[in-house]
Amino acid sequence: MSQHSADELDIFIEFAEDSRNVLDDINGHIESLYAQPQDLQGVWRAIHDQLQSIRDSADFLNLAPIYQLAGPMASFFNGPPNLERVDTQFMDLSARAMNALSHLLSLLQASNLEAFFSYDIGALVTAFEHLTEGSIASGDDAAEATPFVDIGINDELPEELRISITPEMLKIFLVEAEEQLEHTETCLLALEQNQGDQEAIDAAFRAMHTFKGNCGLFNYGLLEAIGHSFESVLEDYKSHVLKPDQKGINLMLKVVDELKNSVSTLETNEGVPEHADTWIKLLDDYQKTGLTQMVAEVSSQGEAGMLGEILVELGFIENDRLEIALQKQAQPLGEILQTHGDINEQQLQTALKVQEERRAKEPSRGSTTTNSKNNIRVDLSKLDGLITLVGELIVAENMVTANPDLAGHRLDNFRKAANQLNRISRDLQDSVMRLRMLPIGPTFRKMNRVVRDVAQKQGKRVELIIEGEETEIDKSMVEAISNPLLHLVRNAIDHGIEAPSHREASQKLKTGTIWLSAAHEGGEIIIQIRDDGRGIDPDAVLAKARQKGLWQKPEDPPVERIYEMIFEPGFSTAAQVTDISGRGVGMDVVRQSVETVKGNIKTESVLGQGTRFTIRIPLTLAIVEGMLVRVGYALYTIPLGYIRESLRCRPDQIHNDVDREAHLHLREELIPIIRLSRFFSTPCDHEQLENGIIVVVEHGTQKAALFADEIRGQYQTVIKSLSPYLGSVAGVSGTSILSDGSISLILNIQTIVNQFV
Repeated sequence: MSQHSADELDIFIEFAEDSRNVLDDINGHIESLYAQPQDLQGVWRAIHDQLQSIRDSADFLNLAPIYQLAGPMASFFNGPPNLERVDTQFMDLSARAMNALSHLLSLLQASNLEAFFSYDIGALVTAFEHLTEGSIASGDDAAEATPFVDIGINDELPEELRISITPEMLKIFLVEAEEQLEHTETCLLALEQNQGDQEAIDAAFRAMHTFKGNCGLFNYGLLEAIGHSFESVLEDYKSHVLKPDQKGINLMLKVVDELKNSVSTLETNEGVPEHADTWIKLLDDYQKTGLTQMVAEVSSQGEAGMLGEILVELGFIENDRLEIALQKQAQPLGEILQTHGDINEQQLQTALKVQEERRAKEPSRGSTTTNSKNNIRVDLSKLDGLITLVGELIVAENMVTANPDLAGHRLDNFRKAANQLNRISRDLQDSVMRLRMLPIGPTFRKMNRVVRDVAQKQGKRVELIIEGEETEIDKSMVEAISNPLLHLVRNAIDHGIEAPSHREASQKLKTGTIWLSAAHEGGEIIIQIRDDGRGIDPDAVLAKARQKGLWQKPEDPPVERIYEMIFEPGFSTAAQVTDISGRGVGMDVVRQSVETVKGNIKTESVLGQGTRFTIRIPLTLAIVEGMLVRVGYALYTIPLGYIRESLRCRPDQIHNDVDREAHLHLREELIPIIRLSRFFSTPCDHEQLENGIIVVVEHGTQKAALFADEIRGQYQTVIKSLSPYLGSVAGVSGTSILSDGSISLILNIQTIVNQFV
């Protein structure tokens, strides 16, 4: 094979980038064929034209593998539309072919021409040629047409189609598989709420179909086989051969959990799902034994349960009569009740009108499709490297523009250029930081499954309301708060929300509510988890704390301090241990996880009305807004989120305790004073407290007064991690480089306060 010039390689890369967008469009069109679009002719022609475009460009550039595969694919769509050939076999083959084209484009983008030209797509080409011959044949000729080459999921991949899986390819597969399974789960939860939600069924089918196709390309046969059986159930839902029900949704949610567990272990082992044959059999048995032909008139049966609840709510029918009707439901629920004389025509129409109004107010839960055409995947380490370089750029820019050698010189043009450079570098920094920002919505929506499972297990009715899911947060923060949110939501259901009978006795709705919200406030993200349950009993918490030795003073602490005790390791007020709570493990992990990302958590509660947890975390850990203080020759940055005020104290505000430790008397409160010079063993300019400056900081409910020589001002600084050679330094979370090239230590307020308070 001849060598290719740098210009040719650039052209190949540009072709690959352009073709990827075209492949996204083709994938969307092929998936729409399953839904039988109204403009079938237009969709069919669009697929042909786009494949033909890729084929012609590949021919011009002598890219034989792409030309050879895109040609037969385009030929299949050359002619009148034929939906009869758009079956599961066709979709399997299309998924494999599109994945092969995508892999070929990846090899081009990596300039790996040797692997590109040696990639054998012979079996796929033959399969599409045979498929085309079968689609041209008709009548008796169709039976004699060249048989279709079956490379379906039940057979092992042909040797020539097996590809070498690189670590980079596996990473992409894992990210996409996680997204597809999460999307499938979200759609199933929406379907559970509204079993007539056709959009949710379609979206779940598309996600599972893509997952199955990717598993086939990577030769994960068992995962592909489970995905195929899963997809078959959804296909029957789509065609109304099988009616969605709670049994099927429960089964599919359990299968999604199994697939998630298997995918999560692919990097360490083969990711073989346990009892794969059992899951496949369960899905197949459900598909066969659960077949119930739906009555043609049933157009609004998806919310039969909801209609029944409305009838009970309006007082038109008793709950026991509703249950009897649901047992016999083979026609619209309203007709059953009306036939039995339980309701009259007017009552039915009233309930249907209420149902219609409520549907109109609620956004479709199934319309959760996303458009990834304009998105690209970038490894997080590359973004971290880019952020580091931008930080270095800003430091270098500050060192140039604030260079002491420029002092005393009138350089008007230089100053104008420096100001322009400063604006550009700050905009560049903001843009790069936004690259790491992700909406918090997907993390919040995962809690839907948690609420459903825990509530069902405890026999409770719980509704989750999500607000502010478009709020963006740094990716590292998203990962850090996922587990704390999980614990708080589970605890809200277990400890907060009462059983339906208890809620009814307390004049509450039987269905409890949990609110999960996020919002920006200054340079922080505010996340709140609120419930309308029983609340926290401070007397019970204090009694348990005294029993465990967490509070030994005779006087009672403030209620805020009592609420903090629930975050102590081993603390629990549960009467008995369950699989959800009772062992005192969880809430301490919540606080540790929040503090790890420089955040804090606050608890508010009203007995009998509910509890609110408020988590405050910074937008990102890469940049910190801080107050720069000087102690002797050393400079320290105090994160603004912990600062409550700064002041020069008077001598009468200083009080010493029995151990001769100084405290600041501020508004009827004694706050311990921490001399930074003694903490870090450095010299200082002022020994007398009234001659320096005091910065009052707060961590949780604990306060401390940091003593320094002077305040230099407020700065936004790029955080530099400490070198592994230094290890962990007490009271320091990182460093930053200032405009004059000097180093400032960023204080870890949590460890400093905990050590002295």
